[in-house]
Amino acid sequence: MPAVRSAIRPLGRVAAVVAATAVVIALAGCTGSSSATKTPTPRSSPSSVSAACVKSGSVSDSVKVTGDFNSAPTATINSPLTATTTQRTVVTAGTGPKAQPGSIVNVSFTLYDGTTGKTVTSTGYGAGRTSAITVDASQVISGFAKTLNCTQSGTRVVGVIPPSEGLSSSQAGQLGIAAKDVIVIVADVVSLVGTKASGEVQTPPAGLPTVTLAAGGTPTVKIPSGYAAPATTQIATLITGSGTVVAATDTVTIQYQGTLLRTDKIFDQTWGKSPYTGAANTFVSGFTKALVGQTVGSQVLAVITATDGYGTGGNSSAGITGTDTMIFVIDILAAEPAPAG
Repeated sequence: MPAVRSAIRPLGRVAAVVAATAVVIALAGCTGSSSATKTPTPRSSPSSVSAACVKSGSVSDSVKVTGDFNSAPTATINSPLTATTTQRTVVTAGTGPKAQPGSIVNVSFTLYDGTTGKTVTSTGYGAGRTSAITVDASQVISGFAKTLNCTQSGTRVVGVIPPSEGLSSSQAGQLGIAAKDVIVIVADVVSLVGTKASGEVQTPPAGLPTVTLAAGGTPTVKIPSGYAAPATTQIATLITGSGTVVAATDTVTIQYQGTLLRTDKIFDQTWGKSPYTGAANTFVSGFTKALVGQTVGSQVLAVITATDGYGTGGNSSAGITGTDTMIFVIDILAAEPAPAG
């Protein structure tokens, strides 16, 4: 994980994605300690998935899937499967927007071992079970990103993924399968998620840093002349979205930009990279306060004191001292409740 990520997440907590399966797949390639206070720093490069759509093949066509969309599938696999590149077959064609590199999709999926034909694990289906996943090979295993690319919302798709485009040895081990095994993913793309805030523009309180937006949503923060660090964290809603209200235990997908008041410099942002997904209550308190109670689609300005941020220890790897105030602009793109039971 990038070092700056240790800025906003609270001590001793680990990032939560909707299901354990999503942790293994959606955080593929993420390494490092999870024991420090964290900021949600994204991967360092934009999506590396080709815009070209992966075609179906005889192997993916051989996987027979029954069951209704957004409910548990039944897959018949003529194991053992062999494949050298990812193959992708549409089972049920949707009619919604089409995913492309960098898109965020709300997806439920089941993973199978293509060597044994057995079900390995599943996110589950229905409310609270989808995971917001970016079509980005730096954030998910490349075969899964290729499977989701070009898929319209409302689609059930089968991806047959060779080891070279699949799980690492450690990830396969977590799932109890062999790293050399082909994997099969049956994915239901429930919806696509916007990449920036969208809603009713609000007039923020006077005296706070101001925010202007580029056409694509990238913010620019201007700190007023003579602006002094506040004694308590200040939060203002800049855009009010029309989506669901964010709860502390929700998994959120966000765009954000962080600026240090002391330097007037951006120290971290998702813009130009990929949105970040994590549990709303796994950030330092000021960041969590800025999320909880807001609605999906909203944009929030948060001026976070050291007390609600890194505390007196600061974060040297991020260039943040124990007295630094952080200014964040946060776009809330999606929120999924924790699974019931």
